[in-house]
Amino acid sequence: MFLRFDFGLTEAFAGSTLLFALASAAAYLALGGVAGPYAVGHSRGSFEEIVDLTKTAMIVGLLGLVVNAVLPVQLVPRSVPLTSALVAAMAMLAARSVLRTRRVRHRGAEDDRRVIVFGAGEGGRQLVRTMLRDPKAGLLPVALVDDDPAKARLSIDGVRVRGTRHDIAALADQTNASTVAVAIPSADSSLLAEVRELTRDADLDVLVLPQTSELFRRPTGRDLRALDLADLLGRRPIELDSAAIAESINGKVVLVTGAGGSIGSELCRQIAKFGPRKLLLLDRDESALHATQISMSGRGLLDGEDTILADIRDPNRLQEIFTEHQPQVVFHAAALKHLPLLERYPMEAWEDQRAGHAQRPASSLRP
Repeated sequence: MFLRFDFGLTEAFAGSTLLFALASAAAYLALGGVAGPYAVGHSRGSFEEIVDLTKTAMIVGLLGLVVNAVLPVQLVPRSVPLTSALVAAMAMLAARSVLRTRRVRHRGAEDDRRVIVFGAGEGGRQLVRTMLRDPKAGLLPVALVDDDPAKARLSIDGVRVRGTRHDIAALADQTNASTVAVAIPSADSSLLAEVRELTRDADLDVLVLPQTSELFRRPTGRDLRALDLADLLGRRPIELDSAAIAESINGKVVLVTGAGGSIGSELCRQIAKFGPRKLLLLDRDESALHATQISMSGRGLLDGEDTILADIRDPNRLQEIFTEHQPQVVFHAAALKHLPLLERYPMEAWEDQRAGHAQRPASSLRP
């Protein structure tokens, strides 16, 4: 009205003008409550919200235009219904954006974890928004970092991009952040390992999103989980077929060479769970055998037939063991593995690989 009457108060507040304004306001409320933006909770700034607000404004504007034209006396100039619809649509969008932004920015609680989000792409955008809208998650985004120069000035719901991955430690000091959330579902192990190194000195927790293939919806703060060894290795744990393992071990005589080593001792502990008739622990290091037996049974007397002190390089000794115990299953875990030491003594490594691996299969095939 003010635009149409050049901001003249007399015409803008005339009785007919006020009547048209009140009727339009009632129409906005009625139409919006039945089928418009007041009946549906839209995401802020979404396409659906803009369409609903614009549709409501246009319908009310056209209705006002028709009513104003058919009345014997025009309540307002003919252009007012259309211009007022445009102004109403912009005003409703602005008001809803301001109110929701203020509500989101005042959401953070004192005990919320302050989070730096690494990645300002689609995953980061969705993650920031869900963090702000989900107070039960207990996560409050305080900054974004991204290595893409095109996103250097980006802001998502008031959370700005404030640097690259190399600025994480400095940003943590500035924002009192305690956590870094990697919002890149496709992040590989090398990237996660680098992020872990960058955050180690700042004593920051690292959370990651599951792989894209594991997400059945848009990512939220509750999808975040702690960084684990599988993320750094770049592969997920292998699920063992326990039934097949039990079938091949249960009730049989099993021999584990190198039973005192890190791999051999763990093999022994796992094999024991599947009920072998006899589990034979073979190693040339008596102290290592002693440690393995203690870890399995809590006693380390080394007084049973299940502990065998022998060197796999000795073919005659191996033949005696196979003849005496007749193992049905052999796990060959005896090996030299420390590369720096083996590089100094290469012949030892060669002899272990040549003699040990040649003698063990030959002995196991003899009756």
